[in-house]
Amino acid sequence: MKNMKKIVALLLATVMVMAMSINVFAASIEVKDVIDGETYTAYKILNYSDNGKTGEERAVSYYLTSDEYTAIGSVLVAAGFKFTPSADGTQYVVNNGDTLDAAAAAEYLGAHVEDLGDALGKKTATGANGSANFTDLATGYYFVTSTAGSLCALHEDSEIATVVEKNTVTTPDKKQGAEAGTYANDQLDKGIGDTVYYDAEIKIGKGANYEIKGTDTLSTGLKLNHADGNITVKVGGTDVDAANYTLNATDTGFTIVFKADYIKTLKENDVIMIEYSAVITKDIPIRQLTPNTWTIDYSKQHEEDHTDVKTYDVQVKKVDATTQKFLAGAGFKLYDAATGGNQIKVAKDDTGYYVDTTADAEIMIESADGANIRGLAPGTYYLEETTVPAGYNKLATRVAVTVTKDATAAAEISVENQSGSVLPSTGGIGTTMFYIVGSVLVIGAAVVLISKRRMAR
Repeated sequence: MKNMKKIVALLLATVMVMAMSINVFAASIEVKDVIDGETYTAYKILNYSDNGKTGEERAVSYYLTSDEYTAIGSVLVAAGFKFTPSADGTQYVVNNGDTLDAAAAAEYLGAHVEDLGDALGKKTATGANGSANFTDLATGYYFVTSTAGSLCALHEDSEIATVVEKNTVTTPDKKQGAEAGTYANDQLDKGIGDTVYYDAEIKIGKGANYEIKGTDTLSTGLKLNHADGNITVKVGGTDVDAANYTLNATDTGFTIVFKADYIKTLKENDVIMIEYSAVITKDIPIRQLTPNTWTIDYSKQHEEDHTDVKTYDVQVKKVDATTQKFLAGAGFKLYDAATGGNQIKVAKDDTGYYVDTTADAEIMIESADGANIRGLAPGTYYLEETTVPAGYNKLATRVAVTVTKDATAAAEISVENQSGSVLPSTGGIGTTMFYIVGSVLVIGAAVVLISKRRMAR
């Protein structure tokens, strides 16, 4: 019996294992620090009896009836329990002494919990507000597991056993950047046609041993680059074998499911990194946060994270400098520098002009009653007047307009034209004409004068 006491003490004091938890002499079991929403199950795996005495005279034993031994005895034996049958064969009593490896036993049971069936009876409880409780349990030896993962710790407090949940939630993290390999959680301000690079991560929680599903959802205005090779999956800088997951991708996002057998091979705080990219399209909302949402589903846990992209616009007004009335007939092109630089090509739809790197460079921005140009990143841009309204003077230089980060309204630029003629400059065609006409008049006067002198003779 002293050896049996050692078994009880060993199991109560040292069970902190990868599989589940084992509890002795429990009228109730309290699971602390639970993950809300997860299901906790207490399996009774051994019956309990004692001699009714206390102190040094107290003796306890754990056993199975012959029918119970037939049902689950082989599972417990494989876990490391040893049994001795009674003389009449009606009971099988645990006789490990102090040789039972409690940690290994619990780990084995955790991996073969389905072989226990309902064991000698089981109860379930759902984690809520940080705890899960089993009450009115028959005295016995219990094995506690959860859908959260595979690590619990067990301690006894009189007839109340306390299991401390050691699993941690597997969590997502979403980052983005203007370049591949350079990521942050910050908002990204870009323009139509730009590429946004993403890093969707899964940080493995303690005890994770179920499949994990990740879902990436692109909002309107983002198009996933999902051709072969554009989505990579790595852990610790090493590619994950495609046999360990399934991937389905479309223009609007993707889902990826990692197999449970693979998740079991990962350690706490291992990070699965999924890298990919998306292009900003003309459908992106202007001056609004455009989220890219990354969610993971593990067991009964649903977690999400997201990043935001924002783009901006410019409102062009072409007006008479004196009356400030809109002028028709003007045309502009947009550049990224005051002189030279690159042209910002645009296309037009029902809502105005938008940045389009594939558009015809000859397309002009016309502004009869104002023109909106959308899909611009923050920065300074320059309008060059290419067509002038009849009767007005052409602008001599490009006009600057600045788009600022987090602007709540379109950046406005009012382009003023002066009416009237342009005076000719020195050396221009106007002066030349004066010289020509004057020369003709001088020559004519000389001819007349010579003719009169001849006639006078």
